[in-house]
Amino acid sequence: MKKEIIDRCKVQMGSYGSAMIKACVDQDLSAVAEIKQIPDEYKKTVARCMKQMRQYGFAMVKACADQDIEADKALKEY
Repeated sequence: MKKEIIDRCKVQMGSYGSAMIKACVDQDLSAVAEIKQIPDEYKKTVARCMKQMRQYGFAMVKACADQDIEADKALKEY
């Protein structure tokens, strides 16, 4: 997974220099760790976000999952 992140960040951020590539990699590695902490009850949400957003990076996967989980919780209060 780390190679996937580095390769994607090089493609997406390479024209901005090594510091931006590193920032991209660090952000995605942090997002992966946070995704692993999402409760099992949201596995389907994470799987859908992974399928839809992985090509854009794990920070985007996490944002997708976070937004859906927040919306799901709000809907339960209606």
